Amino acid sequence: MKNLTKIIILFLFLNNLNAYDLTKEEKRYVDNKKVILVSNETSYEPYDYNVDGKPIGYSIDLLELLLKNTGLKIKYITKPWYELLEDLENKKLDLVHTIYKTPDREKIYNYSLGYSKVIHSYIIRKNLKDIDNISELYGKKVGISKGWAEEIFFNQFPKIKKVYFETLKDKLDALSIGEIDAIANDENVASYYIKKYGYTNLKISNPIKNRFNQKIDDHHYVTLKDNQYLISIINKAYRSLSIEDIERLNVKWFGNINKNFSENTNDLTKEEKYYLYNKKVLKMCVLPDWLPFEQIDEKGNHNGIGADLINFVSGYINTPIVLVPTKQWSSSLNNIRERKCDILPVAMDVPSRRDAMDFTKPYWKEPFVIATKLDKFFIKDSKSIGNKKIGIVKSYAFVEVLKLRNPGIEIVEVKNAQEGLKKVQNDELFGYVDIMAAVGYNIQKYGFYDIKIAGKLEFTIDLSIASRNDEPILNSIMQKAVNNISDEKLRTIVGKWIEIKVEQSLDYRKLFYVIFVFTLIVLVIMYKNRSIKVINQKLTKAYDEINEQKQLSDSLTKYQQTLLSLFDKSDAVIFKWRYNENWDVEYVSLSISKLLGYDSNEFLSKKISYMSCIDKKDLNIVKSELEKNLKKGIDYFKHEPYRIITKSGELKWVLDYIVTIKDNEGEITHILGYVTDITDYIMQQDVVLQQSKMASLGEMIGNISHQWRQPLSMISTVSTGIKLKKELGTLEEDELINDMDMINTNAQYLSKTIDDFKNFIKGERTLIEFDICETIKQVLTIVKASITNNFIDVELNCESEVLVKGYPNEFIQSIINIYNNAKDALISMPEDERYFYISLKKSNDNIEIILKDNGGGIDEKIIDKIFEPYTTTKHKSMGTGLGLNITYNFIVTGMNGNISVENIIFNKNNKSYKGAKFKIVLPIKSKENV
Repeated sequence: MKNLTKIIILFLFLNNLNAYDLTKEEKRYVDNKKVILVSNETSYEPYDYNVDGKPIGYSIDLLELLLKNTGLKIKYITKPWYELLEDLENKKLDLVHTIYKTPDREKIYNYSLGYSKVIHSYIIRKNLKDIDNISELYGKKVGISKGWAEEIFFNQFPKIKKVYFETLKDKLDALSIGEIDAIANDENVASYYIKKYGYTNLKISNPIKNRFNQKIDDHHYVTLKDNQYLISIINKAYRSLSIEDIERLNVKWFGNINKNFSENTNDLTKEEKYYLYNKKVLKMCVLPDWLPFEQIDEKGNHNGIGADLINFVSGYINTPIVLVPTKQWSSSLNNIRERKCDILPVAMDVPSRRDAMDFTKPYWKEPFVIATKLDKFFIKDSKSIGNKKIGIVKSYAFVEVLKLRNPGIEIVEVKNAQEGLKKVQNDELFGYVDIMAAVGYNIQKYGFYDIKIAGKLEFTIDLSIASRNDEPILNSIMQKAVNNISDEKLRTIVGKWIEIKVEQSLDYRKLFYVIFVFTLIVLVIMYKNRSIKVINQKLTKAYDEINEQKQLSDSLTKYQQTLLSLFDKSDAVIFKWRYNENWDVEYVSLSISKLLGYDSNEFLSKKISYMSCIDKKDLNIVKSELEKNLKKGIDYFKHEPYRIITKSGELKWVLDYIVTIKDNEGEITHILGYVTDITDYIMQQDVVLQQSKMASLGEMIGNISHQWRQPLSMISTVSTGIKLKKELGTLEEDELINDMDMINTNAQYLSKTIDDFKNFIKGERTLIEFDICETIKQVLTIVKASITNNFIDVELNCESEVLVKGYPNEFIQSIINIYNNAKDALISMPEDERYFYISLKKSNDNIEIILKDNGGGIDEKIIDKIFEPYTTTKHKSMGTGLGLNITYNFIVTGMNGNISVENIIFNKNNKSYKGAKFKIVLPIKSKENV
């Protein structure tokens, strides 16, 4: 097929060779345009994809080669394919590439010359019969992607079931495991993916006949019809390329056209290539649970640094490397000894393994550390551990090294890092020893906030690729592959997985030199965070129980006879009143009696009534709501949470749901109250509020530290200058006054930041009138360092002296919560395109506060639930899902306001952005009324 491509390219060049000369109109286009916006898909290898934010691929290289001497610069926009097509049609892009012709597309696009001939074929599993005719797919499942030409093609055949996937790799995964029966794709691309990702059970079947009346397709660059000059420039540039230029790209992305194994492009010898040719595939065993270096996930996929490294090695040696799954590292070691696998991607060279394995030179070094509980002291080396119990992963080679240095140490083998750290947390072990990256990764992932890295040991691990030593040529091949991994490539691979930076703990002898206040605050934050995981689990359970109870109560109105039968159960939390003026109790369940502390007979004999148990502060509200809804004849309703007083005088919070029972004439005869104790939920929510404030406190400390540097530096510089001028006798009175004013201004600024800090920490919950605009400015002062450090362009538009009644500290916390969510979304944007807007607008007796960003918006699947507890916009390891729920309660309950959110599109600097817009509406307290 590639021979065909070469012949066609040669034909084009011989017939279209002409001078590369732009017309006046084309030159004017270049001068006016300067930069063109070009599409970049996330994952369409090898033509067009993105790695670590960099667009790469055959089509990318070719375009940059074509426009190299035109004066046009390229800016890539990376999105899924269907969004790129939408952007082109909406004129948000100038050029889309790697696209085929279809009748519908030709109506709206200008096409360049075809730059890569492709044959579209069916891809199926090897155990299936080759497909000769489209009718053989009737009644079967075919994988397609939205917006691809294949979607248009298969739409012509309604008897074929279409299953949508986002990427080609997703489709190949589904095909490999039997979820679909076939896909259709370019033979070049399919062959590349099958080889690179090791789809050993897939094959390329027969070409698709007469696809859009063509047997062979071209890849093209396209613009809209009104952008003819860009296509003209590209065509001229393409015709001017040499055969050598095109061939270099073909070799780079598709290998040598000659498929003989002895001519593959790498620095392997003929013997090494012959070995790989006969081998067909290499089998690999791995560490099954040692992230960030390696892991076999629940779906059987190989993840981690080792996986990315092996992907590179496989591409370099042009040989698939397949995973042999194991559940334990010891099994992987046994497999390579028994020659059931050929290589170990992440291994340590120790004497006990050399009888069965060869090792490459180390490609990565990582220090060993020991993790202990917070109350343990600094550990300087392995001898300092003494004879304490230390956890190490089973079959870990480091055990030999550690035992040599400290024979008295007691080693306890564990399954993985998570188990080891858990045993440390439960005081079953003094410490857990592993490499820095593995310990830091697991501490953050599993929330071991009461564990620290107590010291860096004197050892480092040298990670190599191990290979079976009965085939020594394999070690030579692996070494050449490792040698061809650039330092930049290796740092990119490792950096992708080791994102957590864990600092070595300080020697406690030096802690006395640390500023006392900041040390105390850090310890308080660490202490508060110890229980956050358990509390979140309890809150989730409590919230789920309340929802389940509501669902149960909803069903009671439909099945009242079933409901009545429940009353005989002593564990039912339901009681019943006769509907009359005295609200007589006719039935009280055992659980209600336990809740209130009164015997059921005390209710039935009218010594005590349920209403008398309700806190006087809430009684009128409960009775008023009850009577109002009963008069309306409502079948089901609920009260807001209210307080009750038990027989022992204890105050508890309850939530109830009321169901009415009616006679045949529709008159209410009884009301049923379904009551649940939510005291723990209310109390724990208060704890979470405090933890939220502690988290903000930690960030504020960093902000204040950053904000103080410049004014302190200014005060120091000016005061030193005054002293020097005084000593030299050159100090003028006007200059002195000016300098003193400058010192005073900076001192006032420092004082203001302390006041902001103090007021926020003090956290008084006093209902007062406050200026909304000035309070927002105070918020921006608090987060100023965060704004600066994250390169966020903040724009505030507000009117002064807009007074509202509420709790200023809670309002500040609410705005900070919204800002923090926006900040986390904005950091994925380019540094010069991060926008956050706050604006105020009066509307009748209300003030509308708009906060919006261009961070991409909120997932439509969760936007309707965004204010519910445990709904998070972040990764589960980063957020609790309580921030916006807390904000909602502050605004709606605390300030009698309203808050809503929507995704929006807005323009900035002639560019369109998607983002989230929060709208807070609060009632205004006019200045005259104050």
